[in-house]
Amino acid sequence: WTHRLSDLLCSLCENFYKRVSVEKHKGLTPCVTKADVEAFCCMMLPLALQGLYSKSASASLQSCTALKYLGLLDADNSLPPLLDQVYSALTTLTEVHQTTSAMQALAAVWFPMVQSGNFSAGAAHLPALMQLTLDGIDSNDLLKTWTTLRLYTVLVSGLPLIPITDDAPPGRDAERHEVIRQVTDTFADWAFKFLDQAFAFIVNQNYPHAEEEHAKSDIEGRTSEMMFHCTLEVLFMQLGDKLFDRALRKVANFCFTNLLTHQTEHLGILLTCLCRVDPEAAVKMFLPTCLRILLVSPNLSPSPRRYVKTPSSAVPQKER
Repeated sequence: WTHRLSDLLCSLCENFYKRVSVEKHKGLTPCVTKADVEAFCCMMLPLALQGLYSKSASASLQSCTALKYLGLLDADNSLPPLLDQVYSALTTLTEVHQTTSAMQALAAVWFPMVQSGNFSAGAAHLPALMQLTLDGIDSNDLLKTWTTLRLYTVLVSGLPLIPITDDAPPGRDAERHEVIRQVTDTFADWAFKFLDQAFAFIVNQNYPHAEEEHAKSDIEGRTSEMMFHCTLEVLFMQLGDKLFDRALRKVANFCFTNLLTHQTEHLGILLTCLCRVDPEAAVKMFLPTCLRILLVSPNLSPSPRRYVKTPSSAVPQKER
């Protein structure tokens, strides 16, 4: 696989999708029939699946984009083979290196998979995929963690985590409505398992020594904080009122029952995301306990982990 080949594959799928969309939405006489679309997807799908696991990062991302357009063109024939590979990559222990590529592809096809009327079986896959990808949050593998958080950001940004309790409205397919209702019943369990994984990541995060602060590890740490900020803010925003209150109490319990001397940045991210969604509730939950702790320990003065290293402190002075 080369960059030009992967770019050609991606461009072919993108422009073919644009042509089909223009003919469909502008009411033009279709020059491309449904059989033509199915034949095109049948030709391109094996190439996109092969390029997905390329050693080249750009080729893998181009294949993900191609799979997204194939899913929009012919989801019933394009998505099942991809989902089979995703399930295999998420459950097998012998092809761990494919997990990151599989989650990148999943993030790319998430919208075609859950879009109403595009892929009828898409909603039924949500609970299993959401549970299987939780192990991707791993403090020992930051790349996999970033990929998992990006997947969740894409997923949750278009999926309110609110259980459906009402019956199917008139004119709605009752069977499909029941499937969706059962899917939404799993959202609360997944949301709190995700928070448990996030807490475990924060506790087990490897913090470098002072002389390594401005090295590669520090850059990775800041990227991790940014990704957590994006995902957590969207997660808290999409929770219903009752689930948000439970999440707020869960975060408070984590903050006040653990000794977290080096995790100040991640704790700040947690509280910032909560305050963005409901500042009044967050203040009521955290401020009284924080003030009580400060009054009990008035001499408490934690030193920040990050500091500016000056040349005079980094290089020893020569004796005169």
